[in-house]
Amino acid sequence: MNREKLIKIDKVINTALNVLSDEDRQLPQVDNVSPLLRRGIGIHHGGLLPILKEITEILFGKGLIKALFAT
Repeated sequence: MNREKLIKIDKVINTALNVLSDEDRQLPQVDNVSPLLRRGIGIHHGGLLPILKEITEILFGKGLIKALFAT
């Protein structure tokens, strides 16, 4: 992942997660999915928090996801 793409990914993630409370930002799903997204790996399924699905959709739409696993 080049630096420019990583900056774009971080901006999307940080902007979206800023609407969450500090407590919600520390949820295991957020902690587990964010590093994957920063590596260009997305997951999308019914059990995923809506904000994480939205982040994945935005990043995919911008061409910043290299691999997407979805159900």
